[in-house]
Amino acid sequence: MSFFAIVPQMRSHGYGSEIIDKLVDFYGPSRSMVLEVERLDEPNDNPEQRAARWDFYKRNGFKTSNAFLEYEGLSFEILYRGDHFDEKAYRDIFHKLQENAYFDFSIKHRHLSDL
Repeated sequence: MSFFAIVPQMRSHGYGSEIIDKLVDFYGPSRSMVLEVERLDEPNDNPEQRAARWDFYKRNGFKTSNAFLEYEGLSFEILYRGDHFDEKAYRDIFHKLQENAYFDFSIKHRHLSDL
């Protein structure tokens, strides 16, 4: 899945959580789900919206991987739901995507000293 959003008029009715639950049911609870979300620690013009997204994902079992996907001047925090974040599998997905349309990406890590 490349993008996940609920239209504004349908938010706060449980549909997003229900979709995530259905995905977990479909793929099985033993598989990890990974997504990227806009960072909270960067200057931005929508801090409330970003914080609301973070809160939504945390309520739905996602945790930070303490890693960031960076490409084309953008930076996103990588969240996961499951036992662990498999960085190798994540990188493999992006290498597959590069076969069709090359783009540079990197994964950087937050260090405890950054907190």
